[in-house]
Amino acid sequence: MIQATDAAGANPVGSATTQDLANRAAAGPVRPMLSICLITYNRVQFLESLLQRLIATGMAGLNYEIVLCDNCSTDTTMALATRWAEQHPQIRYFRQDHNVGALNNLLSAYRLATGSYAIYLADDDLLIPEAVAEAVRYLEQHAEVVVAHAPWEMWDDVAKQAQGHFYRVEETRTFARGQALELANFVIERHIFPEICIYRTAALHRMYVAPSAGFWPFVYLAICLNFGEVAFLKRPFYRSVTRHSVGLEREQMGAVDILSKLDSYRVGLEVLFNAAYRFQGLNGVPAAKIEIVQRMIRNFIAVRVQVAIRFLKKARNFTAAAQYLSRLQAAGAISDEQLALERQQLAGPMLGQTIVELCTGISMVSEIVLCDVEGAQSSVDLLRTLKPQLPVRLASMAALLADVLPGSALVLTSYAEQRERLIEAGYPSGLVVSEQELLSVFGVY
Repeated sequence: MIQATDAAGANPVGSATTQDLANRAAAGPVRPMLSICLITYNRVQFLESLLQRLIATGMAGLNYEIVLCDNCSTDTTMALATRWAEQHPQIRYFRQDHNVGALNNLLSAYRLATGSYAIYLADDDLLIPEAVAEAVRYLEQHAEVVVAHAPWEMWDDVAKQAQGHFYRVEETRTFARGQALELANFVIERHIFPEICIYRTAALHRMYVAPSAGFWPFVYLAICLNFGEVAFLKRPFYRSVTRHSVGLEREQMGAVDILSKLDSYRVGLEVLFNAAYRFQGLNGVPAAKIEIVQRMIRNFIAVRVQVAIRFLKKARNFTAAAQYLSRLQAAGAISDEQLALERQQLAGPMLGQTIVELCTGISMVSEIVLCDVEGAQSSVDLLRTLKPQLPVRLASMAALLADVLPGSALVLTSYAEQRERLIEAGYPSGLVVSEQELLSVFGVY
């Protein structure tokens, strides 16, 4: 499955126009100028849409190949990819024997690239061909630069409308090995996530790096400086699709990472700063700078935590959102007033989520009964939103004491005293919950 590739190749220096690149590409099929490293897993509809667009639009005159790495999909991806590769010689299809993980799949695509330059592309995102060609021209003219980064554009593919840039670069900036500390500060100050870039393949294939504890784009920034300069360009050449025209809901890696890789971000930034000082001839971050560096990293992570809280609220994971507020408080990144307001707004939703999770965990629970709960109707509405299939009804304390509910009902009361009365009357202790006590539990957040 693995094909031999020539990672050497010339890297011409000079004033190359789009037409120059097109003429050079037309001279012969010896080597593509650009490798589009496209990774996919179980998203055949998105993949087909992307391949249609790539083949239809091309890369603004660039001779390119598509290195399609399939992470052992279990849907019809293999049949689709095989058919497209047979019909379009610029597509090289590789299928993993088993799921190796998203990052390993990407690293595989990079290693299999035969073009002079390599760019990553997710199966549900898009490239901006003219901007890609412009970035390649820049690399052709600057042989000392081994990777060109650029902010990516958030793109609504339904409305066909840009929604801003993930970060901004006002003018092209380059950083050599001796400027590693400036690079680290540049990343921190602008809150840059250096995931989207075009590598010079000859340098990329010399970077023998495996997945690690640190977030790989930060680690790669430091490693790239061993082989040449790192550039940040102003113009985006990548579109991160927020709403896709395919119309299907899909899981986006950025949303997954932000909820699971906060500590990985921290490790990656620590690696970057440590390398920056090592490049200055020191053993690492000097003692006098440790607190400054750690504060900068804490502030960077705090911004991501705020984004994570928004994601968690959207996903209706209100308890986790409240716990992430504790991270902001511990980092000194939220005022007491804002913290109090956030906790107040989360209290009701957290109650609802907790009740639903109790019912989910105890599968024999057949209904939720609200006993004299204040704001009962809003509680009913919330519970029905969170778990529509579970019956919810209202009952008074008198009615519950007069009747014997089945042991499959979970009862929610307003106060601890009400809970005790029901337990004394024979209701199962584990299936009677009071809002008052739940709120005291939430106080630890």
